[in-house]
Amino acid sequence: MLTFPFGLRPFAGGFAPSVKSLSGGQSLSGFEQVASQLSDRWVASYAFAINSNAKVLAFRAFVTAMRGRANTVSLPAFDLARAPWAVDVYGRKVTPGMARNVKLDNTLYADQADLRQGLITAKVAADTDLCSTSLKVTIAKGSAPQAGHFFSVAQRLYTIHEALPSGSDYVLTIWPWLREAVFFGDAVNFAAPVCEMRFASDNEGVEALKGLAQLRFGTITLNFDEVPALTSVELREDGGLELRE
Repeated sequence: MLTFPFGLRPFAGGFAPSVKSLSGGQSLSGFEQVASQLSDRWVASYAFAINSNAKVLAFRAFVTAMRGRANTVSLPAFDLARAPWAVDVYGRKVTPGMARNVKLDNTLYADQADLRQGLITAKVAADTDLCSTSLKVTIAKGSAPQAGHFFSVAQRLYTIHEALPSGSDYVLTIWPWLREAVFFGDAVNFAAPVCEMRFASDNEGVEALKGLAQLRFGTITLNFDEVPALTSVELREDGGLELRE
C-alpha cells in the first residue's frame, strides 16, 4: 500500500458512501420493498490544482506508482477543519495551523508532517467484533465526537451516526460496519483519518499525465474506490448473515 504524496492537496472533493439497493418496483397501492446490499463501501473523488513543478513531479510519480488499479493507497479524508480538536484552557480550539508552522517547511527546523495527529488522542475502549455497527472509544485529548465526524482505525474509514456519552467514554454508532475486529487500546484516528483505496479505473490520471508531460499546469480529478475487506458478509437462504473469506 502506497502513502499519499504529502505535497498534493485537493481543493475540492471528498469521500461519499456507495450504497446500492434492489427493488421489484412499486405495486398499484404504492407499496415498494427495497433491499440494500450488504457490502456498503466508500468512494472518493478529489480535484487537484497542479500549478508547480513540484506538484507535477509528485503527481507523475503517484500515478505511475499506482499502476492502474493494481496498487492501493492510504488516502486521507482531508477533513482537518471538522475534526474534534482539543480545546485549551482559554476556550480556543487547538487546530493544526496553531501547532505547525508551514513557513519552516524545507528548512532544518521544519515541523513534522504528522504533527497534527498528536492534537487528538483517542483509543478503542472495548474489544469489538467484526461487522459491529457501534464502537466504544475513549477521547484522551480532544473535544466530544459528533455525528458526521470521520475517523479511521488502521486503514479503514468510518463516519459517526450518533455519539452518546458513557461515563468518561463515548459509544459511537458508525457506518460502515467494522471491517475487522478491533481491540482495547487500538488507536482511533480523528486528526488525519485515512482509508485504503484504489483507482476507480485503470485510466485515472492518464489523460492528465499526458498533458502535464508537455510542461503544462492544470486541474485534474482522481476517483477512488474502497478496497474490499478480505472477509465479506452474505445473506443465507434462512435470512441469517454468514461471514465468508
